[in-house]
Amino acid sequence: MPFMDQILYTLLYTLVVIASTSLSISANDDDLKGITLVSSMFVTDRSFNIAAYAIMIILAVLYVTFW
Repeated sequence: MPFMDQILYTLLYTLVVIASTSLSISANDDDLKGITLVSSMFVTDRSFNIAAYAIMIILAVLYVTFW
């Protein structure tokens, strides 16, 4: 069996499994083992935001310089 055909069959099988799992669970079900997500969990400090932005600028300059 050619490699690309095998990948296609695997993709289709995976999509069927994901769709059937998704459809078998109600949207209103709460999982007792699930983690409760709150928007405050994703808030970062101002210093972290500035450092992350500075790192992105440095990486962009390095990328453009060595392209």
